[in-house]
Amino acid sequence: MVDRPDRGQAEFKVVLRLVRSPLDPRSTIVVVVVEVVVVVVVVVVVVVVVAVVEIVVVVVVVVVVVVVVEVVDEEAVTVTVAVEFKS
Repeated sequence: MVDRPDRGQAEFKVVLRLVRSPLDPRSTIVVVVVEVVVVVVVVVVVVVVVAVVEIVVVVVVVVVVVVVVEVVDEEAVTVTVAVEFKS
């Protein structure tokens, strides 16, 4: 009668130790890995979006400059270049 509760308590303590110690670190590791993956994905997406936006802006600026240079007369372009060099 006295041995059974002791064994039950001992088994219960062992089960609690087995459940708490291996699973909690694993779950925290899984959570950390998931958080790191999410952060990396977000950073990569942001970097790609910024790079694409920069490329689009550069292309638009180059196209606008080319169109403006083509529209403006050659004399006006040389005058503006001379003014830029003087300043």
